[in-house]
Amino acid sequence: MSQAFTIQSPGGTGSCYWDWLKVAQPAAGNDWNVTIPTGEEWELLTVQWKLVTGTITQDRNTIFNIWDSSDSVDLIREPFSGLCNLGGGAIYLFYLSQGRPLQGAVYGSSIGRQILGGLPNRNRYPGGYVFGSTSPNRRTDDQLQEIRCSIIRYIHA
Repeated sequence: MSQAFTIQSPGGTGSCYWDWLKVAQPAAGNDWNVTIPTGEEWELLTVQWKLVTGTITQDRNTIFNIWDSSDSVDLIREPFSGLCNLGGGAIYLFYLSQGRPLQGAVYGSSIGRQILGGLPNRNRYPGGYVFGSTSPNRRTDDQLQEIRCSIIRYIHA
């Protein structure tokens, strides 16, 4: 946690600070997600994670989502395409940041790839909102690792 600053917002007085969030690694074959705590708003600056594919070559797809507090509305749906016929044990690095276009793009070689995408600039998401990955055709032996988020936390008093 870095230096906190006092802020004034429509919700009242509070504090804000930059934070580097490390997300728990999910079990193999599962997605990851984070729920913003009640009484806070978060601005997502960067989000990154690693996909280590299992032993079978097949098409794979990953989508970054932000859902509202009812878990029913996709506010952001950033799909990443081009992850076709990945060989066993391949490593893909996903990196999303503000200032990049909101459409998935694939860069790199077939041995190791960086998958780059965008996040909305200066958007605050309130407590109860959820963000994370969904992967409709991931294999049970695919593993998501090293999940990190750079955020600004706005905490209301």
